[in-house]
Amino acid sequence: MNFIDLHCHTIATKKDEPETRNVKSKIFFLSKLKDAHVSVCAITNHNYFDCEQYDDFAGNDQGILVLPGIELDVNQDDGVRGHIILIGNNAGQGYKDFHSFVEKTKTNKKEEANSFSIGLQSLIPEIKKLDCFVIAHYGGKSPAINDETLKN
Repeated sequence: MNFIDLHCHTIATKKDEPETRNVKSKIFFLSKLKDAHVSVCAITNHNYFDCEQYDDFAGNDQGILVLPGIELDVNQDDGVRGHIILIGNNAGQGYKDFHSFVEKTKTNKKEEANSFSIGLQSLIPEIKKLDCFVIAHYGGKSPAINDETLKN
């Protein structure tokens, strides 16, 4: 049996994240995935996408599909912060568009990750330009996107 993990962190980017979140190496990361029988994963660091690390980890001979992703702090209409995970296409124009998105939002700058947030109304048109999955924290997963926001 193989598994999918679409919420992998590899770099501590926020002040409250432990340094143990930093993955030691590509070999370490891939071996942990292999041990857990994960054949598809997405790297979704908080407010940060490291293109070099992604390209390194995605280019592997372990038979593990590594997808580009990011977990964003999102300001909802009521001012409450939530998290949204974007999982991008890993090939062709889809990956180029994802990479352009992180450059435009400056989420390719680790030093900006701790203070980054984006308004949901600003994010929606940007997401529509991407070939991606959108996963909202919801219910018991904090910080969650609230019911009122999901209705709209």
